[in-house]
Amino acid sequence: MAKTLALAVLFLPAAALAAPTGYSGQARVTDLSTGAQSMETVYLLRDVDQANSRIVETACVQERGQPMRKSVVTMQISGDRMTVTGDHLTGTGTLSGPAWAWTALTFSMDYAGGVHIEDRNYLANATLIARKEIAVHGKPIQLWEAELVQLDTPFTC
Repeated sequence: MAKTLALAVLFLPAAALAAPTGYSGQARVTDLSTGAQSMETVYLLRDVDQANSRIVETACVQERGQPMRKSVVTMQISGDRMTVTGDHLTGTGTLSGPAWAWTALTFSMDYAGGVHIEDRNYLANATLIARKEIAVHGKPIQLWEAELVQLDTPFTC
């Protein structure tokens, strides 16, 4: 369950772009109760709509031997603040760096069923670094860490 929740929260800093930008890489998922780790393949398509102060991100995540999971999340931007909505989630956060060329993002999100996620993301050149701490009813259960590199050609999943 927690691995499915991690895919819907792959929120990353925005940049003013004319066309969607794709990223791919690996995420390390750590079960905080057992220490067990697994890897997931991650694809992210980010579509920046500066005219409407909106960013839409489509995350596609696949654990080895499992079907790909897809999640679409919308971020509505106001200055250096944002609200986040998606499948069964809501959240708020802040952006750091120059407007529409942000280099960092910090936010909190809540899912139905008592799931809470603290999310921090950074952009370093063409690499997106994401870290999510996932808790259920206040108990930390999972750490999700990914490094994604920008693709030359966006993808579809």
